[in-house]
Amino acid sequence: MANGITGGGGRYRIPGDYELHELTIESLDGATTDIRMVYNELNLYEDMFQHVMQAEVAITDSTGLAANIPIMGEEKLHIDYGLRDASTTSKYVFRIVEMSRMLQVNDTTWTYVLNCISEEHITNLQTKIQKSYKGKSTTEIVKDVYTTYIDSDKPLYLPVKGSADDSPTPLHIIIPNWSPFKAINFCSVRGGPPDRGIGTFVFYETMHGFYYRSIESMLNPASTTTPSEFERPDDVNQTPNPHSDVISELQVKELSRSKPNEAEIPTAKYVWVPEDVDVASAAANDRMSSMQVSVNSFSIDHTFNILENLSLGMYSSQLITHDLVRMKIGYKSFGYDTAFEYDDIQSGRNRFLNVRESGEGGRKAHKLSSGKLDALGSPESVLKFMPTNINHTKPFFSHIVRRNEDKKQIVYRNNVEEWLQPRLSQLQQLENVVLRLDVPGDPNRRVGEIIEFEIPDPFEPETDHRYYTGNYLVSKIQHRITPFSYSTTMRIVKDSLYEPLVPEWPVTTMSKLTDLSKKSQTTAGHGTMAGKDSEEALAISGRIKGQSGIY
Repeated sequence: MANGITGGGGRYRIPGDYELHELTIESLDGATTDIRMVYNELNLYEDMFQHVMQAEVAITDSTGLAANIPIMGEEKLHIDYGLRDASTTSKYVFRIVEMSRMLQVNDTTWTYVLNCISEEHITNLQTKIQKSYKGKSTTEIVKDVYTTYIDSDKPLYLPVKGSADDSPTPLHIIIPNWSPFKAINFCSVRGGPPDRGIGTFVFYETMHGFYYRSIESMLNPASTTTPSEFERPDDVNQTPNPHSDVISELQVKELSRSKPNEAEIPTAKYVWVPEDVDVASAAANDRMSSMQVSVNSFSIDHTFNILENLSLGMYSSQLITHDLVRMKIGYKSFGYDTAFEYDDIQSGRNRFLNVRESGEGGRKAHKLSSGKLDALGSPESVLKFMPTNINHTKPFFSHIVRRNEDKKQIVYRNNVEEWLQPRLSQLQQLENVVLRLDVPGDPNRRVGEIIEFEIPDPFEPETDHRYYTGNYLVSKIQHRITPFSYSTTMRIVKDSLYEPLVPEWPVTTMSKLTDLSKKSQTTAGHGTMAGKDSEEALAISGRIKGQSGIY
């Protein structure tokens, strides 16, 4: 049974404003058991760097449920939930693969967690491919692998011809006893269009189905030429496609009626309102008047790590290629600072597409480092060795290359000079600004979407944070459902900054810092518990009376 959404509309507003329509275990003989009265927590996971969705359900069992069904890893978990005031329902079917974290509460009660995964993963582990593909694009290969070997009833969304993801470059590859997902991984790093040469493709699952698309199309949807809005099918049993630049073959005819347009981003807007309402209440009210959702909480999970960026090839790298036929060694250096600045695609094949900010025409993305960073310009920091077949179309090699009926040479390049180094850099760029948002439950959010998150400046609540405000890519989602609440946690990433890195602070902020510094000097010693707890000192330090100023 395919996962999917039916209906539409609705918005989660208060705890309990949702309904868990179904949570049942289907045994091998087809019998079903409703576990809504015994579950404690249900978690659903989407991750654009994982091929399939996963789920966990925590259960308190005082009736011998595990033994009576019994639960032995051959069962399926059926889930159907939605918002109370909407017709939207989200349906999933998972395979139960493990019972973990078992704990005996008393003589008759146990708690445990059922770990579940999409059934396609079981098929993937059971299947091996031995096949040769000649003159096929990566999109064609992925489609054949999915339909022939995965054989799922869930839709597969592929790049549309003419879009930025379309890769007409033919390949000649042999898959030697690989699983289907491993074969798709091999294609994903070689799927870049020839005019850009970047192959940062991913293959992942959402509740709508499986997707094979590039990270560039997620970061900058305006680069596509496909319709910007999805036209919901009349048949509610069809699975809608939330993305503008990838569609399945079944939907091509319907969506082709729309005129090409730039993609609408962001798909949702969130804002963080400081708890200090006395300071930021006016600014918060202004923000919320134009925003959709206020986040429950947020954290900065990861920021820059110079050592990691340097060792993983974000800043620079050198590719050493060896050609066994031409008996030559080649070198190609890559630099993040120069690749980021390329405007001419033809002369700059390493050019990146970064997160496009909101606003007319899209706000310019800014680099994660200044031009003075000493980690830049050191290609020897990361060395990669790869075979190549570049320039094998020259007449000297006519006797070793395959020919077609017109006696023209056909050589399928591996294009390693174009995709390897930019891919290493771009994947690491996405680890430099990583935030985690906890928001009211929203079943409409999907990985691969661009959302906007506004963070006020700590010194100027009426203005945005200079670097962390802006559009983000949703890379991972966790839907957490309990008998009393529903929340959505998103891991959002950014490969650029909202404003450029500059050494100067704004004049207003700098003056405030200077004033605070002067006051601190005149009240030296106020940060200890040895007295010094004047009202002025407490106001400056933010402490309560008797609290130490050293943390």
